[in-house]
Amino acid sequence: MENLEFAAGLKVTGFINNTNLVRETTASCLSEGDAILREVTKRTGVPVKYVSYVEELLTEDIPEGLAGELFPMKFNMRKTWM
Repeated sequence: MENLEFAAGLKVTGFINNTNLVRETTASCLSEGDAILREVTKRTGVPVKYVSYVEELLTEDIPEGLAGELFPMKFNMRKTWM
């Protein structure tokens, strides 16, 4: 994070839980990403702002209590075989 801040000349003000495995993303992936980012938040003081996911690919219910605002996305660019 510090290297990115230095290179960009900007401060990181929030994290995005973007645990994206394309068609293999599950609700469990979101929970695992949440656990990692909660630890990162403890260490850095930088909050989680969003949880992104492709809504038509996530067939399970989204876990309750994830850190950050839910940010559903549409799947527009990839072919089925990808």
